[in-house]
Amino acid sequence: GISLVFTSITLLKGQSLSQAKEKVTKDMPSTFATGTCYWPFVSFINFRYFPLDYRPFVSSFAGTIWNIYMSSVANKKT
Repeated sequence: GISLVFTSITLLKGQSLSQAKEKVTKDMPSTFATGTCYWPFVSFINFRYFPLDYRPFVSSFAGTIWNIYMSSVANKKT
């Protein structure tokens, strides 16, 4: 999913496919590593401290924060 986001945003900005490949190669590992730290933490907090009725809202809020982060990385100047 991360590579698809980077590729599509790069192409929508009018850049070439080779620039999209470069973006994925450069930013994918660090973004993936950030996600592997972020989402388990969010899941732990969500399942440990929030009742069942509130879990979808917490996940949606965490997803919003993740999407803001992804957007900032995807639109970062290379």
